[in-house]
Amino acid sequence: MSSNTPNDRTAPDASGRHSEIVVCLKWVPLRPDIDLLSGPPSDDQRFGGSSAADLAALETALRLAKHGAQPVTVVTVGGSVADPMLRRALAAGAKRAVRLDPGPPGPDSAGPDSSEVARLLAGLCASASFVVCGSYSLDRGSGSVPAFLAGQLGAAQALGLVSVEQDELETDGSLMATRRLDHGRREQLSITSPAVISVEPFVELRRASLPSVLQAAEATVEVRSVSAGADQLPLGQVHPFRPRAKVVAPPIGKSGDRVAALAGLNEEQTPPQLLQLSPAEAAVVAARHLRRWGYTQP
Repeated sequence: MSSNTPNDRTAPDASGRHSEIVVCLKWVPLRPDIDLLSGPPSDDQRFGGSSAADLAALETALRLAKHGAQPVTVVTVGGSVADPMLRRALAAGAKRAVRLDPGPPGPDSAGPDSSEVARLLAGLCASASFVVCGSYSLDRGSGSVPAFLAGQLGAAQALGLVSVEQDELETDGSLMATRRLDHGRREQLSITSPAVISVEPFVELRRASLPSVLQAAEATVEVRSVSAGADQLPLGQVHPFRPRAKVVAPPIGKSGDRVAALAGLNEEQTPPQLLQLSPAEAAVVAARHLRRWGYTQP
C-alpha cells in the first residue's frame, strides 16, 4: 500500500468536510484454545471477536454518524478469520467493511506490532473526520495503536475517553468528550476533526435486527493485500534477565556446621548503608558488590 504525505492523509472532500467516520477493530480469540504442542492459540472464528472497548468504539461512531450524516467504515488488519466480526459491524449499521490482509506471519515473527498496524491503517483513514478505536485489545492490550495512528495522520488525538457527547455535533464538526485522569479526576475536551479518539467500554453495541444480520451475512468484505514488516528484523527469544548462578564451595564439617554454612550464618554480614551517589558512582558501587558476591568476574 502506497504511503501518503502527512498533508494528504487528512485531506477533506470537495465540500471542505471530511467524508466518513472510520472504526478500527481488532479480532482476538475470546475463548482461546491453546495448542499444547505448538503453543499459539487456534484461530477459530467461532470463538473470536472484538473487545468490549472496540464494540464501544463502533457504537460511538454509529451515534456520531447519525448526527453528522457521515457513513461509517470499519477496518481491521488480519486474515479471513476476522470477516464475521466485520459482518457483525455491517449488521449494526456500518456501511463499508475493509480487511487489510498482511499475510501469515513468518516463523520468527508474532505479526505486525502497533506502529506497523498504524502505518497500514493510515492510508484508509485519509478522508475520515474521526477515527474511533477501542482503548485496549484483549491480547497485548497496549492501547498504543491510536496514538501511532494519530502520528501517522498528523491528526489530533484524544485517548482513553470515558464518555462522548453524542446528542449533536458542534457546527464546526467538533465534539465534546470526557477523559479519565489519575486520582479520580476528569478532563473535559473539545475535539475538532480530523482526530483519532479511543474510548473505554462505557456503552454497549446496539443489537442488530434479523433482516440486517441476514443481509450482512451476504455482504462483501473488501480485502486488500498489504505488506507488513518488510523493513523489520525478526525478533529473537525474549526473556527476563537472569544472572549467572553463584559458584559456592560445598560445605564441610558436621551436620550443624553444614546447615549453618548453607544458610550463610558464618559469613560476615555487611550492615545496610544509605548512599547518595550520582548515576556513574552508583554503577561503580553496584558492580563492586556484584563482583564481591560472585555474580560477575573481576
